[in-house]
Amino acid sequence: EAPAYPGGYCTRSCKGDCPNAPDRPEAFCASFPEGGFCFVVCNPGAPACRDGYRCENVKRFGSTDNTDAKPVCIPSK
Repeated sequence: EAPAYPGGYCTRSCKGDCPNAPDRPEAFCASFPEGGFCFVVCNPGAPACRDGYRCENVKRFGSTDNTDAKPVCIPSK
């Protein structure tokens, strides 16, 4: 288990977009110091993040536009 991700986190690397399917939650290619990773989009008004995580806007990996961001469940600090 990665210490920064309580309980582990199953994801995949990405370079701008993530695969999405109609029967699955929306995924977003979030930018982290380690690279781009697909994270599930959350609702900041009613976050459903599991214990140890918070719903926060994160910029899209590879984007130079600071408004190109979506809220995702990331580890709480």
